[in-house]
Amino acid sequence: MTTPNITRAQLVALVAGVLQTLLAFGVHLSAFQQHVVLADTGLVATLLIADGVIRQARAKNAYAIASAAQLVQTRNTTQTPAAAAGTAQAPVQVAQP
Repeated sequence: MTTPNITRAQLVALVAGVLQTLLAFGVHLSAFQQHVVLADTGLVATLLIADGVIRQARAKNAYAIASAAQLVQTRNTTQTPAAAAGTAQAPVQVAQP
């Protein structure tokens, strides 16, 4: 399983951040309004990027768990070479006293 290094949420955050920054510097706003827009942009971008990082880490962990479970399943279902060849000895019955 390959996971992307850049998620859709990160791209949305980047586009939204660029657009809001352009609006903040291109539109005649007061200094306070510009600071509010920039702070909101930083907050939204930070949250979306953090969400992308968390989702990617969870996907990698889920894949690792699934791989480990499949390995255990494979080990439990495979036969020994002697049993597969038919040369394994039958179990010996122990006499009861």
